[in-house]
Amino acid sequence: MTTYAAPASAPTRYRPRHAAPEPEPEPEPIDPPAPATAPPPLLPKGRVHVDVNNNHCKLFAICQQEAPDVFELGPDGRLRYRAHPRAEHTERVVQAARCCPMQAITLTHRSA
Repeated sequence: MTTYAAPASAPTRYRPRHAAPEPEPEPEPIDPPAPATAPPPLLPKGRVHVDVNNNHCKLFAICQQEAPDVFELGPDGRLRYRAHPRAEHTERVVQAARCCPMQAITLTHRSA
């Protein structure tokens, strides 16, 4: 009868555990952007000349909402405006030009 002996035990090898990856350093905080400053006024106080580019105007009538004494969308669907509004309307006309989504309103300063 043949007897078999268990093979000599080889030393048990363990896989070395990989060290956990080192955490990435926290990114340095980004400085918040400087607060926006108000844009300079488009025109000095006083009188302005208004011009509307009819090729750009899409008749949204926002200008009429901002300066109803200067801009009017007529019943025929055409924009009417005062080319030389009074000085007391200048601030509202400037606001209307800023709000125009098509940037169709051009203002130029005119002397009194």
